[in-house]
Amino acid sequence: MEIGIITYGEEFDFEKISKIFKKHFSNAKILVINNKKDYAKAPQIQGTNKDYEFSGYLELSNCFSSSGPYLIFNDTLFTSHFTKGWIWLICKFILVNNNCKNYIYGDLRFDGTKYEERPNPFLASWLFVIPNYETLKKFQFNLKYSLDNRLISTSKGYEEFLNQWISPKSKFSGWHGESYCELTKVRKKRSIIIEHRLSRVLKMNGIEIKSIGVNNPIFYQLLRIVDRVKTRFIAFKRKSLF
Repeated sequence: MEIGIITYGEEFDFEKISKIFKKHFSNAKILVINNKKDYAKAPQIQGTNKDYEFSGYLELSNCFSSSGPYLIFNDTLFTSHFTKGWIWLICKFILVNNNCKNYIYGDLRFDGTKYEERPNPFLASWLFVIPNYETLKKFQFNLKYSLDNRLISTSKGYEEFLNQWISPKSKFSGWHGESYCELTKVRKKRSIIIEHRLSRVLKMNGIEIKSIGVNNPIFYQLLRIVDRVKTRFIAFKRKSLF
């Protein structure tokens, strides 16, 4: 069992997070990549941040040395999600499902089929559970392909959707991040494109994507509801400051 975490900055408490997961997986190897330049402190690994969390995922997966399973996520687990609930679900899932070949699990989203570039469903890019080494190598290949093919054109409708999502007119929809910052909006737009592209490429190459809540669907839906409420609260709080 290997756990890979992407963080950014100096607020990540490695010892505290390690203890949480060691309660469930005592022999787990835990790796942390810090994507902020010159901020990685041992035992953290310095990330390049070339493609934000996605390049971090690729760098993490290259550091894995066991046969799996592998848990990969970014630090939004501790900021934008119901942390205790998700950790319970993740650990419960891995204890039961760790031998399913050609499956990658995570937070599965259904947002419709309006845009060809946005597959339905797709995996939200903050969390991946990969059961074995064979599937990890396929994940690496498809992630690298998604990152390398930057120049794939997108439709006008998809571009309009992205712009409206990143700079919403209402606090009740769209992204809750720093939409007043142009550099942040560029990063977020690029991240959404990669997120959608990765799920699309995985499915095109025969890798099934599944919900981590497959064994606990009601609890999973409750987590999603709590996350949405938390997201809207963050949006209201942030927009009230500007």
